[in-house]
Amino acid sequence: MLKHLSVGSLILALSVLPALTATDEGQPFGRMGEKDFESFIAYAGSHGLDVNAEMKLAYDGDAKALARVFELSTTFKSLNFEARAYGNLLFSTLLNLGETRGNQIFIDALALINDSCRQRVRDFFYYPVKLVPKRKRAEIERETREHQPWLFPPEYEFGKNDVLFK
Repeated sequence: MLKHLSVGSLILALSVLPALTATDEGQPFGRMGEKDFESFIAYAGSHGLDVNAEMKLAYDGDAKALARVFELSTTFKSLNFEARAYGNLLFSTLLNLGETRGNQIFIDALALINDSCRQRVRDFFYYPVKLVPKRKRAEIERETREHQPWLFPPEYEFGKNDVLFK
């Protein structure tokens, strides 16, 4: 799979690899099964989002659909089960959609959402970097920012004004 990733997604995947081995491969927000994601899909539906339909559109290249998925991030008040399932969804989307569509769909979707939502989404994407052991974290943070400036611009600060990630 890794040989098919875009350069940006590959760099992010390699950057967080130490964190993933410490958690569950590909699920930095915790291991979850099919029933867990079904519960998350019901949660999203209760907030007016058909995750399956929107993700299908996103995988077909619809940045507006991806932006609607991003907007769900604003419903979370704590890093509870639903928020962790959402984080795993975003992480896998970055890797898989980045592989097939590249970074532009993410750039376009981020441009469609407001600043506080953009902050929250970036925090979800950045969270796995914070799982890296402290002795390696500064290096991984630097590499992640260097190789993903479209996602983590210089002014980005993890958890800024965001109770979810403080």
